[in-house]
Amino acid sequence: MTAKYFKVPVIRKDLIFLCGIPVILSVLAYLIVLGGPQKFLLLIHSTYKTHFVDQANTYALSFSGGPWFRYFVDFLLLSPVITLMAVGYMGHLIVKHSRNWKQMYFVIYFAMIFMPLSFFQHTKVVRFVINLEMVLALLSAWAILEFFKADLRSHRWLKPAVCTLLIAGISFSSFFKLFAVASMLDPITYHLLNLQGFIP
Repeated sequence: MTAKYFKVPVIRKDLIFLCGIPVILSVLAYLIVLGGPQKFLLLIHSTYKTHFVDQANTYALSFSGGPWFRYFVDFLLLSPVITLMAVGYMGHLIVKHSRNWKQMYFVIYFAMIFMPLSFFQHTKVVRFVINLEMVLALLSAWAILEFFKADLRSHRWLKPAVCTLLIAGISFSSFFKLFAVASMLDPITYHLLNLQGFIP
């Protein structure tokens, strides 16, 4: 049987295989690292208690809760220019009539990671979704290509190159300030707001 995604035929058993392989490999990796199924089940039980049952983890209660949009706040504090460009380009892709399925894949990937974790009670720490920083950076790069597409078609590379280097420099300086100079270990919102000078 076949299905169509972005007007491209896809065999459903292949789709199930591609979706199932990462899950299977992840479970196997946890089993090996933790040393067996008993510790793996203990991890699942502890995770369930942390997020769905009253628990005494004061750190999680104090620093890991908050509204669903807290990840966006943290990404803005980590790399504001890239985050704003990426969110704007997501909106552009959603309303665009002719969509590029490769770009939409990353928007869907972002949503599939962001949405479930944003509604858990004690996962509002950006390190849980730090892989989405890669997606934001990629979307911001596409935004630059879209903005300067007239220059690129005419083989004028100076403006897009300068813009890319400037944005990369701003983001690098932010990460260097937070993690190298300030030696921040856990990028929770409180530390980010404090180190960026928004709160004392």
